[in-house]
Amino acid sequence: MKLSTLLICLGGLLSATGLGWSQMWSRRSIKQVYLEVKAGRGRVGLYAMIVAPVSLALIIAGLYLAFTWR
Repeated sequence: MKLSTLLICLGGLLSATGLGWSQMWSRRSIKQVYLEVKAGRGRVGLYAMIVAPVSLALIIAGLYLAFTWR
């Protein structure tokens, strides 16, 4: 398995652990979620706040390696 694929998969799995099932299957629209976050009522825990940027960085690094590595 390539390192880039491994980083992308690891970042995706890590980001999936930051969400609970109730958050993934809620029927709220994007506008409702945006308004809640804007009002400061977003339901995000400390773990999700740490995992989100780390998983995003892993995915970006994996994509960078996938596009530039020969």
